Amino acid sequence: MGDKANEELAKLGQKSLETAEKAGGWIDDVFGNGIRHVAGAFEDSMAGFRMRNRAQVMEKTRKAIEKSGMVGNVRALDPRISIPLFDAISNESDDVLQRVWADYIRNAVDPKLPNPERVVIDVVRRLEPADWPVLRVAFAHKTGELTAANFDMEESALQASLDRLHVLGLFEHNDGGLIFLLGGESDLSRKPLSITVDRSEYSATRLLRKLAVATSQWSDEHVS
Repeated sequence: MGDKANEELAKLGQKSLETAEKAGGWIDDVFGNGIRHVAGAFEDSMAGFRMRNRAQVMEKTRKAIEKSGMVGNVRALDPRISIPLFDAISNESDDVLQRVWADYIRNAVDPKLPNPERVVIDVVRRLEPADWPVLRVAFAHKTGELTAANFDMEESALQASLDRLHVLGLFEHNDGGLIFLLGGESDLSRKPLSITVDRSEYSATRLLRKLAVATSQWSDEHVS
């Protein structure tokens, strides 16, 4: 890598650290002061890519925390959460999914909310940008039956997304087995959310509900 490229990466690293300083003490409170010592990590373009992503997510999170009025009142994250979380945001460059991470972190550090779960990190880090519009429609309906007509996308793209979400554990194929309800396992008065595409039916699992709550798509009243 040439001197010019190294110089640009160094500038990027300094800018990221300045962003961390601007964000205030909440970053140290959440991730520990190790974040202050990452400037020496710029050996290639990937280091710059990861640093830029972290800086962008941190800035979005700072704004989310300020908007929520939690400045100076955030809880530290357990290393079992903070380490995989820090790694996950480093690899996310999509603006929409960065905002999802910002919402997740804001809720994770809110001392009034339940402790965050690592399973949600594992799900969000594996989402594709095309998956979030599908999830937003699912979050908006919560229960009932949906078809491809409810989604503003090609049927083939919708099914590809649902197949990915099925692999992540957010939807089950309805094969006559046990179906988990978004509102709680004992709530048999409501039909669980299902999406039918072509001849395939996908039923929402409780993990989808956890994701909705963790990313502020639902309020606390939905937590059972």
